[in-house]
Amino acid sequence: MRFTNSFIVLSQYICPGPSIPEGYVITKLTSGNCGAFLVQQYIEPVKDGIEICFGSPLPNGYVITRLNANGCGGVGRYIEKPRNGMVICRDSPIPHGYVVTRVIPNGCGGAGQYIELLIGGR
Repeated sequence: MRFTNSFIVLSQYICPGPSIPEGYVITKLTSGNCGAFLVQQYIEPVKDGIEICFGSPLPNGYVITRLNANGCGGVGRYIEKPRNGMVICRDSPIPHGYVVTRVIPNGCGGAGQYIELLIGGR
């Protein structure tokens, strides 16, 4: 959450720039009045099970679990908090304490990985 003039900003449109505020993700693109940029980005606080745009920061503690060719200008990514026995996308980070135990050719656009908790948790 971000505070601006004593108001809590939960989501808003912003012009593309060098960084997205920490704890926020880009969830939508729309045409807008941002000078040389022809689009505006819609940002929201990160939460489990949200679809984000390609180019949005992937917050720590989240993994990419699905790609959506129809989402967010053609490249949407669905993110979740990791859990034992889930399929994640190949370009997703492997969370601390997890290992890849199988490659799933039909998962996540043909490049899925099955993750499980490391036995012993190390």
